[in-house]
Amino acid sequence: ELQPAGFLFYPSNVPSTEAARASTRQLQEAADYPLLFGIDQEGGPFTTYRVDDATIFPGSMALAAAGDPQLAREVARAGGEELLWAGFNMNFAPVVDVNSNPDNPIIGIRSFGDDAASVGAFGTAYAAGLADAGVIAVAKHFPGHGDTAVDSHLALPSVDGDRARL
Repeated sequence: ELQPAGFLFYPSNVPSTEAARASTRQLQEAADYPLLFGIDQEGGPFTTYRVDDATIFPGSMALAAAGDPQLAREVARAGGEELLWAGFNMNFAPVVDVNSNPDNPIIGIRSFGDDAASVGAFGTAYAAGLADAGVIAVAKHFPGHGDTAVDSHLALPSVDGDRARL
């Protein structure tokens, strides 16, 4: 009746790779159109697909510290291949917030850094790596969560500034 476009999976929905594969397969078989199966797999400690046979890839700040956007692309491709195998075809990553507010309680190491050009280069490479694996990248957070002082899981953050700054 509802005809959803897709489903978002959380750790409680992913007890194993086989369970994820079975769930996504059953849901797709019940639909007459292609579905999106999304997961929040940023890397590092911000990893939803965290079952025994999953690889825990480095997070954004660790990748940026290596200084090579191509490495970020290769890591994202490898992670995307694992996600696709498990049945997920959309990843809510990369985090493309610029970590510009030192009082930000939630972005931190989830960001590729505090320089917009570097974040752009690494975010673009990461999204391309997911695409190489056949996984849709969903860049987040919009707009500018890296410049807030509030955890959006707890309250509604805002970004202050004049139009030129924004």
